[in-house]
Amino acid sequence: EDFSKVMNLDPEYGEAVLNRGISKKLLGNYEDACQTYKDEITAGNATTDTYNQLGIVRMLFQDYHEAIVEFDNALQLDSENSDALYNRGLAFILTYKSTQGCTDLQQAYDLGNTNAREKMTFFCKENF
Repeated sequence: EDFSKVMNLDPEYGEAVLNRGISKKLLGNYEDACQTYKDEITAGNATTDTYNQLGIVRMLFQDYHEAIVEFDNALQLDSENSDALYNRGLAFILTYKSTQGCTDLQQAYDLGNTNAREKMTFFCKENF
């Protein structure tokens, strides 16, 4: 756990915490990843990336409504975060709120998120 070593040297180094959570997520350890992000939020060190990654983990648990809450939190910190808009758009679509989802995907695309275009083509035919 190199990220843990970095955090012991500098507990305020949020990038290490974020990367540790991402590593746990990629290894399929979703519960530990979720807890890593929650701990950062509780400690007052949350960033848009922290909330965005927590939202992604919530989506992996198929908890789409809570994922939307986390993406909303990310967007409160940075209303033009294209990753959070993209992810919230997908979560909206998965909760049968296509209009809201397609609006978010369009905004994400307008802000430079190229992945949003592919999803819009697939999910948003009726909305755009």
